[in-house]
Amino acid sequence: MTPQSILVVEDESVVARDIQNSIGRIGHEVAGWATTAEEAISLAEEHDPDLVLMDIRLGGEVDGITAAEHIRERFDIPVVFLTAFADDQTLSRAKIVGPYGYILKPFDEADLRIAIEIGACRHELDKKVIEANRELAEETEFLDALFETIPASVMVVDENQKIRMVNQTLERDFAIARGTTVDV
Repeated sequence: MTPQSILVVEDESVVARDIQNSIGRIGHEVAGWATTAEEAISLAEEHDPDLVLMDIRLGGEVDGITAAEHIRERFDIPVVFLTAFADDQTLSRAKIVGPYGYILKPFDEADLRIAIEIGACRHELDKKVIEANRELAEETEFLDALFETIPASVMVVDENQKIRMVNQTLERDFAIARGTTVDV
């Protein structure tokens, strides 16, 4: 896997240092270290990391879940939660922001490596899907415009003999509207 640039968000310095060392050992680089949600958002904007490892309970007013939501919405950076909390309430809140992984502490390097790889891979796939949907929408818009401007009368009928599409020429010349059932 291509080395990833990772922002570590952890308010306990000993744990943060351990995470950073593990990141280096598994072949990735640390983009920065934040101890609060506000600092995490700022560093995400400044460093544009490939992925964020986010503790859920942080020092400060805002927790890691809220920070993850801001980072995902503003910068489209995937977030993997790295936390000691797996209670239903925390998990329910975390799921809403669409994390790319959830690692429970204590963790080992294999857990970290797998979560980073899966998170990065899933994010790349999500970007490809978004791009494919954008291209599909553009093509559909083009084909719809082309269909409407054909000077001949054209209709598309489904297997139930229901008209799905008619162009302007057919609608004008024969007063047939979409949704009409016809005998073909």
